[in-house]
Amino acid sequence: MLETVKIPGFNDLVDSDLKVDIVKIQGDVIVVSLKGLIDTYNTPFLSKKVNLLIGHGYEKIVFNLFGVTYMSSTGIGIFTTFLRQLRSLKGDFVLASVPEKVKDVFELIGFSSFFNFASDTAAGIAMLDDAAPDEEKSVFPKLFRCTCRKKLKVSRPGKFRCPQCRSIISVNEEGAVRKLS
Repeated sequence: MLETVKIPGFNDLVDSDLKVDIVKIQGDVIVVSLKGLIDTYNTPFLSKKVNLLIGHGYEKIVFNLFGVTYMSSTGIGIFTTFLRQLRSLKGDFVLASVPEKVKDVFELIGFSSFFNFASDTAAGIAMLDDAAPDEEKSVFPKLFRCTCRKKLKVSRPGKFRCPQCRSIISVNEEGAVRKLS
């Protein structure tokens, strides 16, 4: 059931390049929808907004990035900070509906393996919701060999770079491996 969340001071913080909306979903999971750019100039704004949520006891967050048109390495850095904060509180977050060009930035920097990604908000909620039914056994961690014969292990679906031959490899949610370059 959708429930709008009211947090004192949250709507007082405004940025012309980034819109942040919140909706509480099922139990203690909250969805934060982002629209616009996330860069050096507005990461302090985003940090203040998320810290207000954490300060009000929200420790399971799904960030819906569907509306994000650009993210710099500073933007990725702020998500790393959020991850440390939430995990220190026994919480976590999921990045949902991530546009391909934004996900490519995570992968090029080598940070895609640190974060939980979901195809959409509902999948992100299921990943965080304690009441979600247990799914069938995951294929991850996935062990396989690159075309250069290097043994590789990945913990989740995504694009990865072989450290030996530098090929980009894609692993889908079913564990199927495909060389991209």
